[in-house]
Amino acid sequence: MSKLITASMDGKLAWRERLLMKLHLLACDPCANFLKQVTFIRTALGHAARNLGEYDEAISLSPDARHRIKSALATARAV
Repeated sequence: MSKLITASMDGKLAWRERLLMKLHLLACDPCANFLKQVTFIRTALGHAARNLGEYDEAISLSPDARHRIKSALATARAV
């Protein structure tokens, strides 16, 4: 059923498959929850993709932060 649910996100189901999926979702709470979760993730990623362009330049590390991370990684490797 998870394959049908994910395929339905792309709109590639035949009418029969869509009907069978909907009937199954009425009786199967785990699959209904999976559909809700997949829908939520898809919506959240869509919002993030649209909004990321506005903040793309602001998302970066300062040179000091880069240095601290490199130092921490070097110390962790030495141990």
